[in-house]
Amino acid sequence: MSENKIMSSYLEKRALYPRLIDISPLEDVSMILIIPCYHEENPILALESLMKTTSISSSIEIILILNYPYKYAKLERDFHIKQHHEILNWIDNNKREKISIHCPSPIELESNHTGVGLARKIGMDEAARRYNFLNKTDGIIINFDADCLCHQDYFMEIEKYFKLEKSKSCIGIGFVHVIDELNINESKAIIDYELHLRYYIQAQKQINYPFAFHILGSCFAVRAVSYCEQGGMNQRQAGEDFYFMHKFSVINELDEIKKVLVYPSARVSDRVPFGTGKAISQYLETGFQKTYALDSILLFGQLIKCIGSFYTYTEAEIITQLNHIHPGLAHYFISEGFLTEIKLCKKNCKHTNSFHKRLLRWLNPFRLMKYLHEMREHGFSDQEVSIEARKLLTLMNEDVTSDSSNLSLLKRYRGMI
Repeated sequence: MSENKIMSSYLEKRALYPRLIDISPLEDVSMILIIPCYHEENPILALESLMKTTSISSSIEIILILNYPYKYAKLERDFHIKQHHEILNWIDNNKREKISIHCPSPIELESNHTGVGLARKIGMDEAARRYNFLNKTDGIIINFDADCLCHQDYFMEIEKYFKLEKSKSCIGIGFVHVIDELNINESKAIIDYELHLRYYIQAQKQINYPFAFHILGSCFAVRAVSYCEQGGMNQRQAGEDFYFMHKFSVINELDEIKKVLVYPSARVSDRVPFGTGKAISQYLETGFQKTYALDSILLFGQLIKCIGSFYTYTEAEIITQLNHIHPGLAHYFISEGFLTEIKLCKKNCKHTNSFHKRLLRWLNPFRLMKYLHEMREHGFSDQEVSIEARKLLTLMNEDVTSDSSNLSLLKRYRGMI
């Protein structure tokens, strides 16, 4: 199927909403940025930041998706209608060549899946529809959030990446949370939460896990045809970014821009069951941030190190090896159907390399996270993030003292590639 047909077929079968923007896209548009907005205090700050960016060679569109769930319609409708008028007024008074901003009327989400995943999907589908109108399958869809700011080179660096000969279909974008102007408790909360994020990815890199990428919904971009090819954005209320982007990591089509280009907010929020806002809220209640036990991650590392040998092992030998690593690990993966998957891989792979690659894809980031949750019941409970972050630095032969502040630990992790 041609790339144009892939996009047309996706929009016909998977798009949930009709066309939102009546104005046709400019012929040279190469980037369309989506900002979901649900009861945001001041999305104009994000727009001001984006409008200050360095110019690029083509046109850019920004689409805000103001939305609210139907169950809160009475409370939220007036707020979003008022905000819609304010944004339109701001757009009229803040024109810039090569950047067009669109803000469709607020959308009352009637689905049972109301949340940021659905809002992102609506916006990304609209971007795909606009590229499809232009027959431009290589157009870039970018995700941002209404409480984020960006570096002046934001669009320029994204453009530069996708012009590389060996660019991948989807990218994560470098970030640091803004700590300035927070009170002491809020500052401690975001320091520890970001330390948790960076420790977790660095621990995966330490065991040579190939799918170790930072995933933030406000910090990624994808080619339009690839977005459609992978079935579009899911409608999850949280974690939509994790599930979407790891579709690309397991097929070796996820990359990252390491330069810091996005500055996410560190606000308190209870809108979703996990993520930055929820983590900050929980920290302020409990006074600490926990993270996955390093020892549990290292056991997973032992597993992925030896899976190539399973190509010649009998089932009994595989079970013995799994139990040798850890009985809890063996119990979890056997119950997940690991042995059946190994049989399928053996049946369909003629060589050890292809067997290893296919089995590794089965051990994807979703299963890693589920495994880590399971191992809490086998003596590997979550630990305070500063303890595990120091432990990992020691394992990496990095100098670290027991009295290092969490901020100094975070700065160390921020500097790691």
